[in-house]
Amino acid sequence: EAVFDYDNILFLTLTGRKDWSSTLPEGDNDFFYPSVGTSFVFSEIGGLKDSKVLTLGKLRASYAEVGNDAKPYDIVPSYQPQPTTGGGFAYGVTGANAELKPEYRKSYELGTELQFYNNRLGLDVAVYRTKTEDQIIRNLRLSYGTGFVVSSYNYGDSQTEGLEITLNATPIRSDNFSWDFNVNYTKTESELLNLPPTLSEYYISDTWLYGNVRAGSKVGGSLTTFTGATYARNANGQVLVDPNSGYPIYDNTFQIIGDRNPDYMLGFQNAFNFYNFTFSFLLDFRKGGDVYNGNERYLWVNGYSARSLDREQPVVIDGVLRDGLENTDNPTKNNIQVTPFYQNGYYSAIPESDFIEKDIDWMRVRDITLSYRMPAKTMQQIGFLNALSLSL
Repeated sequence: EAVFDYDNILFLTLTGRKDWSSTLPEGDNDFFYPSVGTSFVFSEIGGLKDSKVLTLGKLRASYAEVGNDAKPYDIVPSYQPQPTTGGGFAYGVTGANAELKPEYRKSYELGTELQFYNNRLGLDVAVYRTKTEDQIIRNLRLSYGTGFVVSSYNYGDSQTEGLEITLNATPIRSDNFSWDFNVNYTKTESELLNLPPTLSEYYISDTWLYGNVRAGSKVGGSLTTFTGATYARNANGQVLVDPNSGYPIYDNTFQIIGDRNPDYMLGFQNAFNFYNFTFSFLLDFRKGGDVYNGNERYLWVNGYSARSLDREQPVVIDGVLRDGLENTDNPTKNNIQVTPFYQNGYYSAIPESDFIEKDIDWMRVRDITLSYRMPAKTMQQIGFLNALSLSL
């Protein structure tokens, strides 16, 4: 590590680290990751140094790389003790991957920090981008013909970028009363850049939700998408309908049906101090983002949903029949009536994509706290305690 400082105005920090790992294949088991950070305190130059308005003004920039290795026994198969009669050892379900490479994460950040009026008002702004290359994924399914069930792979690259803004202020400050608040704004976007040719989607089995919906990502899409069952459609995007039943036809190839990433999130922290009492609360705001309503899906399939009250009313699915003409200039418009009360298969024929609630906004009171700090004179009289605070 090397640190340079010019007149308390310009700062530069350089670091470098090289690791060798026994959990990676020999010859590809070392990785070097450097970082550089610089800042420019412009409030210390010229007439700004004695400004009564600007207390601190700083610009900063940084770049960092971080390496990551694999778990033990990811590159060689390992024996495991067998609980069967006779005991002994045998290979487990995890296969080896002798071609694993180290994972790298590269991060860039630009930001500024401003303080005004003796720190009564502050603003911090940062933009960042993080790219992960050759990310290691464990427990990826294998063909049973290999003799194993799962293995580890470098599955692809992903990228995350965002904006963070923090505003803090003390609008009121007197001998016995003060009001402090802090507002934090966060906006994040992500993208899955690539996958191995054999993978069309990345998902973790533990994120498979109710029905045919899971937290899956596809190349070119966000890392926070839902993939699941939706309507099969023709080349013009019209819903395909089974000409025998009048039910919509499923597309079970797990397409992207929603994105749970919000447009932005906002946190608002307030603290009011009156003598030795402090009252504080935190409000969280979320704008946008999709939610899978699994409860409604369950109620709908089992006939308990309020949406199914008109079950005796015939319905016609808005779409075209899959009769061989669906991709022509004159597809056959569906006119088959379905009465859900008599044709219960209608409920399970409606795909999970219809139960993604779009653009959900909310505001939550995250916490409310009332605390009392014992006066210093009282603590001196007690003797064995330096400070005592009671909170509710």
